[in-house]
Amino acid sequence: MLNLKNEAAILYMDSIIAHLIKCSKRMRIDCIENNKLLKNDEILITNRLTAEYLNAEKNDFRYLLQAPENYDGETDRYKGTTDIRVVSRDFFYDARDYFVI
Repeated sequence: MLNLKNEAAILYMDSIIAHLIKCSKRMRIDCIENNKLLKNDEILITNRLTAEYLNAEKNDFRYLLQAPENYDGETDRYKGTTDIRVVSRDFFYDARDYFVI
């Protein structure tokens, strides 16, 4: 059974996914119409999508690129990165409160 926090997380994820799909479609159309095509390069595509679309309009989330992930206290290093970390206002109160896409 889902608790209230899990239900809220599902609603957040639905909102994030809808925004991601909307922005991806808009970017594709803009690239074709304005002849601003990108190479098949994940970093270039993610950079443009994040800077010019995902974060371009005011919404409840911020999309951060290449965020460090999985801190190892024994070596004082992070073990990896995420492609895009999605944070809300709550992230500033609890650093564990984010989504990864």
